[in-house]
Amino acid sequence: MLKKKLPYLIKKIATVEGFEVWLVDGDYIRQHVNSNFCNFGQHYQFHFIPSKMFFISKERRHDESKYYIEHMLKENALMAKGMSYDEANAEGTKAESKLRDKDNKFTDKDIKIKILYQYKYITIWEVNGHAVRNLKNTLWTQGATDKTHDFIPHGEVWIDDDVFKQQPVEFHELNERILLNAGMDYPTAHRISLLRERKLRNGDGVMRTEIKEVRQRQSEVLTPNHKHKHLNRANHHTPREREASLALW
Repeated sequence: MLKKKLPYLIKKIATVEGFEVWLVDGDYIRQHVNSNFCNFGQHYQFHFIPSKMFFISKERRHDESKYYIEHMLKENALMAKGMSYDEANAEGTKAESKLRDKDNKFTDKDIKIKILYQYKYITIWEVNGHAVRNLKNTLWTQGATDKTHDFIPHGEVWIDDDVFKQQPVEFHELNERILLNAGMDYPTAHRISLLRERKLRNGDGVMRTEIKEVRQRQSEVLTPNHKHKHLNRANHHTPREREASLALW
């Protein structure tokens, strides 16, 4: 299908209903192609993906490919007929959730794996992302905080155990949490944090310094009942929106 193999392609794992399903290097794509790519994607959501290919980010511990394929088959078919991404994504999520519910063997006790960091008012947990998607939110990916998700306890940040490079995600979530605590709306706080995360992915030394700073800036003044409406992290933003976000910082 491709004249030249793309640098982020790892291996083809299946052909389903005419679509080639490929494992890809999600970190490479987020750094060099599209920072909003998360666990999976298809052509109508991300135009850099060829029309007859499905991309699934290589997972560190779990294999959730069957659920992502189920989602993409539904979403792609509906978008090919002209349905908007938001509507098609909702239907894809329903199909994925139904399959997850059928297979699920997790309980809430399976979610938290280990504490990655604890400092005064904040505890950062590595969590079983597969269990979170089965039990709490099918669309959950990468990481999140108590400021954006009702199921995350007060003063906690959750990082998906399937993420290979966890520090950039941790930075994003902590920086976003600071901005939300200061009263910024979620879409703006998310875009700014995404831009800063992407800039920091190139330098490990710089990343360690920045993470130390955002860890220490977490405020004790939290509002447990004040949750910001969470938008799917996979939503993609226009170049103009990204430029505006950078200017705001």
